[in-house]
Amino acid sequence: MPTYWGDQPNTAPYYAGAIICFLFVLGLTLADKKNLAWTLPMIVLGIVLSWGSNFSSFNGFIFDYFPGYNKFRSVTFALIISIVLMNLLGFIGLEKLLTKGDSKQALHQILIAFGFTGGLSLLLALGAGIFSFTGNIDAQLPDWLINPIMADRKALLQGDAFRSFIFILLAAGLIVATLKNKLKYSIASLLLVFLVLIDSWTVDKRLLNESKFSRNPQRSYFTPTDADKLILQDKSVDYRVFNLINPFNDARTSYFHESLGGYHGAKIRRYQDLIDHCLANEQQEVITNLRATGTLPATGMGVINMLNTRYFIAGPSAQAVIPNPGAYGNAWTVANVQLVSSPDEELSATCEIDTTTTAVVDRSKFKLPKSKYTADGNVTLTTYEPNKLTYKTILAGDAFVVFSEIYYPKGWQATIDDKPATIVRANYVLRALEVPAGKHDIVFTFKPAVYSYGNTITTASSLLLILIVLGTLFVELGFIKLKK
Repeated sequence: MPTYWGDQPNTAPYYAGAIICFLFVLGLTLADKKNLAWTLPMIVLGIVLSWGSNFSSFNGFIFDYFPGYNKFRSVTFALIISIVLMNLLGFIGLEKLLTKGDSKQALHQILIAFGFTGGLSLLLALGAGIFSFTGNIDAQLPDWLINPIMADRKALLQGDAFRSFIFILLAAGLIVATLKNKLKYSIASLLLVFLVLIDSWTVDKRLLNESKFSRNPQRSYFTPTDADKLILQDKSVDYRVFNLINPFNDARTSYFHESLGGYHGAKIRRYQDLIDHCLANEQQEVITNLRATGTLPATGMGVINMLNTRYFIAGPSAQAVIPNPGAYGNAWTVANVQLVSSPDEELSATCEIDTTTTAVVDRSKFKLPKSKYTADGNVTLTTYEPNKLTYKTILAGDAFVVFSEIYYPKGWQATIDDKPATIVRANYVLRALEVPAGKHDIVFTFKPAVYSYGNTITTASSLLLILIVLGTLFVELGFIKLKK
């Protein structure tokens, strides 16, 4: 049931904990200025970043110019900064309080923190009626369901508010009892940790519980269908499958086959452009033709074919597998190169040209010595690995070879007969090479420099950390004595 009644289209909870909020407010009154000077700004920053487009004047700048920030799946992740620092500041304050011992000032500060957090919880529980409990999704619900949903929303708010009040009351009671020497420090510490754990655990289990990890043998999502089994009989080096049923929100097909679709929250932008402008239209054309005639369209599948789609799937049965004889294969030669002046022109032309005879190249990015090449020849994929692809060519003349692989310059390198070759982007998303006449071995390898440097730094750092730990251990055990 849609018990959430805010206005966010998609949301997930981030729970710091009622006790942590209480300790955080306590820390605000007790922590040193030097700790407050950096924790408070960072807590505020985490909250502001989580607002995303709701505070676009600031977050738009951060998104555009802060390195790596635009790679996050969701900006609400930034709340983790605030939650971690709330924990830190809360326990800094608690340590300060217990060090000072029993005093009127200490009790006064506990009372302030309790009033802000416990008082707010109690106020929310008793005054829940002031809220409307109506949400944007209510317009999609039947009239008879509106009132019960609103009553449930109110009950959930009151229940959690009372629950938070109890946890805050117990935590405050433990701290006061410790200050009054009614409880030993060690026992009080264990009890407080236990309360924080129960507070967080019981909320976390609402979303992440046993049902998320149980396997139902009667409904195994990744059991191969008859369609999958039929396609898997093809033992070729490499080909792709296009599931016509919701392909870009489906993960099953990619589990068994190289797929044109699949789901990812952050697809490569160029491939998403190709889907939106070319592939979706061709998909619809294929579906329309299959429904009308039971056959694939004779034309209009230039993008589907250049992506090496050997099979379509239109359902789970073996009869729902449609072979595509028009797939170009892993690589092919083209006679013509159509030069354009911008990415927009490149994408538009890719949707329209005959991709079996012509390739589109953006002249503003890549310089080619000529626009016509021989189309006589053969290019064969001999080995296929995620980070290495090997081809053999037999060409009658100088050729422009298009490879049915995504162009990604940050790591992919090419060689022709062990000599470096320049990879050209063709048809908006694919790789291409100028290859001289004759027999040649072409190898694509994925060797990003940042990965190599990162591995070196990680290995060196790990070894250094091990040496520091071992050195510290030997010093503590007396095997090594340091001079004073």
